[in-house]
Amino acid sequence: MKPLIPIAALALLGACAATPAETARATAVAQGDADRLAKALKGFVPGRKSSCVPSIRSARTEVYGPTLLVRDSVGSSPIYIADTGGGCERAARGDIIVTVRSFGQMCSGDIIQTRDQTQGFFTGSCSPGEFTEYRKAK
Repeated sequence: MKPLIPIAALALLGACAATPAETARATAVAQGDADRLAKALKGFVPGRKSSCVPSIRSARTEVYGPTLLVRDSVGSSPIYIADTGGGCERAARGDIIVTVRSFGQMCSGDIIQTRDQTQGFFTGSCSPGEFTEYRKAK
């Protein structure tokens, strides 16, 4: 019976391995996210880093893979970018972003949830790291 345990463990590991088609799709999605983010940041240059994003009127939060982008929906500058480590990617497919903000600001470590648009059920969560401010290039 003991020899079956390592074989069963290897079989389970093999079952978890991504197929070439799944790997190709994940690569294409990641490249698409990177392209969309590059387009959103076109004409902007990185600036200072901070742990919180100041209160922005009508803030718009967007997700590009594991990257969170926060911008003022009224103006075009500044834009704030933070890495989340993943978990909120479904927002890019239309899920609703729900944020619990610290004192009216979004800060590193705040919890961000995604919810299904039609049923409202929980679909993921993430937490932003340090924010980088991007401003229009002069």
